[in-house]
Amino acid sequence: MTTEDTITGEELGEKLLASIHQMKAGQGTAVHSPSMTARRKTGLSQA
Repeated sequence: MTTEDTITGEELGEKLLASIHQMKAGQGTAVHSPSMTARRKTGLSQA
């Protein structure tokens, strides 16, 4: 990892807050892995 790939704690906090605001506004997206999709289809999901 180079210094260009790292972010400060402040930058991380800003990204997290922006993400929370997006989720509360209904703009969030969910990422589903193929294994999670298969578990849900077979009824093995805990959801």
